[in-house]
Amino acid sequence: KIGPQVTSPYERVEQLREFAQSGARLSEAEQQRLTNILLEDIQKESDPAMRVEILHTLTGLPNSTALAVLKAALKDPNPLVRIASLEGWRQRGGGEAVPVLINVMNADQDLDVRMAAARELGKLRDPTAIQALGAWLDDKDPAVQYRAVQSLREISGKDFGEDVTKWKLFVQGGEPEEVSIVSRLNPVKR
Repeated sequence: KIGPQVTSPYERVEQLREFAQSGARLSEAEQQRLTNILLEDIQKESDPAMRVEILHTLTGLPNSTALAVLKAALKDPNPLVRIASLEGWRQRGGGEAVPVLINVMNADQDLDVRMAAARELGKLRDPTAIQALGAWLDDKDPAVQYRAVQSLREISGKDFGEDVTKWKLFVQGGEPEEVSIVSRLNPVKR
C-alpha cells in the first residue's frame, strides 16, 4: 500500500471494543502498555464519542493509570464523556466509587450527569448511598425524586411504590408498609 495508513472511526471503535473484551486477559505489563496508549489517545481526542469508547476500554483495565483517567474524565466538558466515566466507576466498584458518584450527583452542573450518577449508585447497591439519595427526595423536580426512588429501591430491595413520603420515612430509619404484589397487579380503580 502506498501512503499513510488511516484508520476510520468505525475501525477505531471496533478495535477499542476488541481491546475492552480482551483487556482483562492481558498480562499486567500488557495492560499497562495498553492503558498508556489509551491515555495518550484520550488526551489528543477531540471527538466526545471516541473519548467515550476509550473510557469503556479503560474501565476493564485494573490499574491506577486507568483509574486516574476515569477520575479526570469526570471533568470532561462533554456530559456524555462524564456519564461514561460514571458507568466506569460503577463497573469498577470498590470503596472509592460510592463517594465519587455521590460527589458528582450533588455537584455536577448538568442534570443528566447528576441523574446518571444517581442511577449508577442504585446499580452499585451500596447502603452507604441511601442518605445521599434520600436528600434528593426533597428536590422540587419530580424527575429527580423519581430517580432517587428508583435507586433507593435497587439498593434496599424495598418497594414503597412512588410514595416519596414513605421513602423519606425509610431513609430516616422508619419501616413504612411496602406495596403488596396484589396492589401492584390490581391498582385501585377510582
